[in-house]
Amino acid sequence: MHIIAVMSGKGGVGKSFVATGLAAALQRRTGRTAVLDADITGASVPHMLGVPKSGRVDAEGRLLPGMSPDGIRVSSMSLMLPADEETLIWRGPLMKDGSLTKVGVFYQLYGPSGPDGLAMDVEGNVAVVHARSGNVWLFSKKGVPLLRVETCAGDINTNIAYGGVDNRVIYITESETGTVMRARLPVAGRAMYSHQ
Repeated sequence: MHIIAVMSGKGGVGKSFVATGLAAALQRRTGRTAVLDADITGASVPHMLGVPKSGRVDAEGRLLPGMSPDGIRVSSMSLMLPADEETLIWRGPLMKDGSLTKVGVFYQLYGPSGPDGLAMDVEGNVAVVHARSGNVWLFSKKGVPLLRVETCAGDINTNIAYGGVDNRVIYITESETGTVMRARLPVAGRAMYSHQ
């Protein structure tokens, strides 16, 4: 088995186009190709490969891959959505073996664009950048909105991170103006998994 990762720190550069082209070429050559579409905000690989919306899960609640007309297996959160334009935040408890169980909708946002950057605080609350709305939301671990930060420079917010002396400041990036804003929150942020 060989794994090819197609990734970038920037959106709109053609990752899905490259990934589907590689998958199609490898499928013609080997007949054994699969794609994991890890884009949680704009998963387009199933649509590009002609995979029908199936949204099938096994007995443990794990997403089963869809199949393209050419036989390419595709795993993507977009297969679970009734429409590609859904603005959802998903929740899936991570098990010790690395698998997800009981995947479901945590919260559905309004408007033309969905969630982008996410950060968690030490109490398990989730801060969510609502892209193209000029807002950052803080939700309780049960999905109850606790507060909203309306940003002051542009509406295309993309990422957030906790920081500051006591880790109670969120830094918010806005991609249209190149601005980094900050807001003080009541609870300190949790260290990112990659930094533990």
